Amino acid sequence: MLLVGFVSCTSPDAKQKLGIPIVGAETQVVLESLIQHDSLALSSSGSSGRPILSQLAPLGLIVQAPVDTGFLHTTIRLDSVTLRSLLRLKYLDGFFFTSQDSLALIQQAQQQQMARFDTTRLAPSDWLSPQALERQKKQQEERPYYRFSQPLFSSDSSRAYLLFDYHCIGCGGGVAYLVERKDGVWQPVGWRRRWIN
Repeated sequence: MLLVGFVSCTSPDAKQKLGIPIVGAETQVVLESLIQHDSLALSSSGSSGRPILSQLAPLGLIVQAPVDTGFLHTTIRLDSVTLRSLLRLKYLDGFFFTSQDSLALIQQAQQQQMARFDTTRLAPSDWLSPQALERQKKQQEERPYYRFSQPLFSSDSSRAYLLFDYHCIGCGGGVAYLVERKDGVWQPVGWRRRWIN
């Protein structure tokens, strides 16, 4: 059973504590689980019982970005990113990914299967802590849901990029996480807001 609690988008204390928008400390557990190769096979205890790996959305990597002619505006799907923008992500005094990572990123994107980690496919007890379940009952609000993409790793597997979306009634947002392995532990080291409602 995967038991994880998420912090609502209305909890500023948890956001400031982590320096990361939208999600709280419990989401760190999910990020670490998703990023570990051997932890992706966690299963839901819900009625479907499907493995979590089969519920991870592939991240759409666009190798050749459409040319903007000025006449037609081409939109890129929310679950996509261009290779060019990945290679331009700033981190510390350099870039998060190097040009040597580009081939590894392309190969991973081509091998990802159609799947999605979407909390609407899980039983509430799979992803909400008992406290969060009780809070939702008291507030009588509709269940928000969360979605993660499959990570894209650097060629040396020390860094990864993945997308996170939070959806609720009248609110929500999307974040791209930059995650790095430090002392054997995956940690978010940066983020980029992708969209907000």
